[in-house]
Amino acid sequence: YRSGNVAPILAALAVHGYCDGLSARTLNLTKQSMGLRAVAHLCAYLSAQTCQLRILDVSENDLRGTAAETLCEAIASNTSLDKLVMSWNLVPERALWSLAKSLSANHHNNIRELVLCNVGIGMMPEDGTRAIAHMVSKSPNLRALDLSGNELRNIHAQAIAAALVASYA
Repeated sequence: YRSGNVAPILAALAVHGYCDGLSARTLNLTKQSMGLRAVAHLCAYLSAQTCQLRILDVSENDLRGTAAETLCEAIASNTSLDKLVMSWNLVPERALWSLAKSLSANHHNNIRELVLCNVGIGMMPEDGTRAIAHMVSKSPNLRALDLSGNELRNIHAQAIAAALVASYA
């Protein structure tokens, strides 16, 4: 697919039920134990101009460290995604900042719904919460953010709420 022809990849994914065919509007990779190599292939697809993906679900893949950060960085070049689900991965603080920068730097980014359930935000230092707050305040298209299961403390919720209020001021 280095030539931009992603049809063989999409056909293989469709056969296994991971996406909805060659148009690949939905890609469900939940519980696929994705490693760095699989993430690299996914990132190449997300960066392709022919990518028409609207919904990407990479929940429960044990994405952490470099894999999570690489995926979040690749989101910056994608303009087709409407919904991103990364729940049940231990997404590190660096990856959250990469995602926040991706969503705010790319004004053509269409992500309207972001699901980050049980990704460990409540266990992070406050800088992880600042990344979420930045995301909320600087992402013009983001309309829904699910952070359930992250054991957020009052200080986390207050920082995110303040960013939300500031974005509408």
